[in-house]
Amino acid sequence: MSIATDEAEEKIERIPCIYNSDDLRKAYVAGRTAEPTEGEIEAGAIAIFSRLTTSAHHMSHDDYVAAWHCIAPEQREEFMAQSKAVLEAARKAVSE
Repeated sequence: MSIATDEAEEKIERIPCIYNSDDLRKAYVAGRTAEPTEGEIEAGAIAIFSRLTTSAHHMSHDDYVAAWHCIAPEQREEFMAQSKAVLEAARKAVSE
């Protein structure tokens, strides 16, 4: 079984029986293995950006988000591509 299917089985056991467990399982797996959204990709890109960016001063998450909007579009596109690749690899791992 895949990670997503195993997780679905575990979570379904805790849900009251008013729902069809097959439908719940299918819905969980569909959500868990769905393509990453633009919001998820951007959040991942900002996380990668913040890990690779050094500053002489402490930067909060909000500081990195503000800096994200100041970098060149080509740099943002590269971070977005890296984030998308990581998210797709993670989703592939849970569906195999």
